[in-house]
Amino acid sequence: MKALNVMTPSLVHEDPAGSYCDLWGRPTPPGDWAYDLDDFNIHYGPGWWPFYTRYKPFAKPEITRPIGVRLAPDTEYYSWRNEYVLLTPDLRNPAVVTGLLRLFVRRQGGGAICVDTRIAVDMRAKGVHIPADCPHALRDQAQTKGERVLRFLLHHRARGRAGDTRPVTAYDKWIAASDGATGH
Repeated sequence: MKALNVMTPSLVHEDPAGSYCDLWGRPTPPGDWAYDLDDFNIHYGPGWWPFYTRYKPFAKPEITRPIGVRLAPDTEYYSWRNEYVLLTPDLRNPAVVTGLLRLFVRRQGGGAICVDTRIAVDMRAKGVHIPADCPHALRDQAQTKGERVLRFLLHHRARGRAGDTRPVTAYDKWIAASDGATGH
């Protein structure tokens, strides 16, 4: 019996190298939006990198240290899957941050085809570096997201330097909106 070929040229996609299917992936939100901090137990701290955590080990004094954070688009309170950005400070050069972007390639069934790239954001130089291996067709998406990450970081650095002790998170905004909607 001859096998049935279900692939036709019109159904074959040429996705970038390293692409993968995220079964619950989402397209990047349209329009002008920003990032929210989608994390917890975060406090502002000194220096270029604004985000720190505090914890108290057993029988020892409290420790404050820089911590990586997760960002989400501010368009809705949602599980963003591939649209989350993970930021990690460079402890040798705290003005530089590495960001993991999961770039949206296209829809695939109920999910999305994505490809990962790492960007470097330099708060001191106010610049974003997109690596050479980022697929050419996705460089604009990476650059736009990188610039939004830079604005986010500079905003939070300024809030910490202005005396705020902790950032407002996506959850904080959602709770405030929910309380307003229910009258509590």
